[in-house]
Parts: sequence; structure tokens; C-alpha cells
Amino acid sequence: MESSALDVIKGETKHDEYISNAVANGIMQLGLTSGKPIIFGVLTPNDEQQAIDRSSGVHGNKGIEAAMTLLQMLQLAKNLKQPKKGIGY
Repeated sequence: MESSALDVIKGETKHDEYISNAVANGIMQLGLTSGKPIIFGVLTPNDEQQAIDRSSGVHGNKGIEAAMTLLQMLQLAKNLKQPKKGIGY
């Protein structure tokens, strides 16, 4: 499974908002059509330092957090598909 991270840094225009909105809609559509868990891991920092802080600094690594969330969702989906073991019906 491949993972990637995306930083959209705010500039002088609202272009970052258009990109972030398009990415969010695309990821949502992908999840709906595939039926698979899709984790939204897009950073929208205001500058390069905020991007660094969120990808490997003060605020942890948001990319790793997104990857761990995906692994947890895959495990949950696997557990829900397995028949329950026990006596009875």
C-alpha cells in the first residue's frame, strides 16, 4: 500500500482553498465509490514553518498519524467481516 503526504501552503490568493476543497471532494468520492476506508491527510499550513511543525516537528507527524489511522480502519473492517465465534446460532 502506498502512502503520500500533501502540504498546501497558503499564498497571496485563495488558490490553497480551491486545491484543498478539490482534494477533500476527490477523497470523499473515492471512499464512496470504492467502499474502502480513505484517510484524509492534507495539511493546510499558512507558511513553510507550520508545514515543518506538522510534518516532523512540534505538532508531531501528521502523515504518520494518518497512516496509523488507516491501519486501524483496515483492522476494524477486517474484524467486522469475520464471523463471531461462539455457541449458538
